[in-house]
Amino acid sequence: MLFRSIDEGRDYHYRLIGTEIVEASGRDVTGARFSDLYATQPEALALVLRTFAPVVSEGRPVFAVGRMFWRPDRDFRHFEGGYFPLSTDGTSVDLMLCKMCFLDGHRPDDREATRTGGFP
Repeated sequence: MLFRSIDEGRDYHYRLIGTEIVEASGRDVTGARFSDLYATQPEALALVLRTFAPVVSEGRPVFAVGRMFWRPDRDFRHFEGGYFPLSTDGTSVDLMLCKMCFLDGHRPDDREATRTGGFP
């Protein structure tokens, strides 16, 4: 996935979503803003924004493991994700590249999720 940071990380825009992620999540949200998608899930939005904050503000990657909490109908699906800073001007982080792996049939080690600050 490719996200565009809006207002220095106060919101994000899905610029590109791969086919496997669309299939796993059951929806294609290319072009949508996080604030619109999660308007009825303020806790989920707050968690995502907190997780992504160091990527934009500090320019460092973040790794997380967890379940698809943003899709209550699919929260049984577990994943590992890496979020990597990108910059179109070479200075400020305005894009983020995400690599997700879905762990079908496997639950991430809870100890690892806690260590990396992972999702629930």
